[in-house]
Amino acid sequence: IDMAIFTQVRLPSIELVMGELGIPMEKTHTVMEEWGYTGSACIPMCLSDARTKLKSKDLLVLVGSGVGYNQAAAALRMP
Repeated sequence: IDMAIFTQVRLPSIELVMGELGIPMEKTHTVMEEWGYTGSACIPMCLSDARTKLKSKDLLVLVGSGVGYNQAAAALRMP
């Protein structure tokens, strides 16, 4: 995984998941500190902000959650 982008609710939650996966925090991106929680727009906002960090062929994982009970993820290979 070259970059993982999560629902932007809590930084400690992202840190916990990245640690459990053994992926350094440098391989994620956050915008919550600037914009707060923006609901369903947070993942595309974060992706837009991180686009300069992504390169062709990078494996990007997008992870969304809803009320902490539901989660979904998609892995994408950057063109």
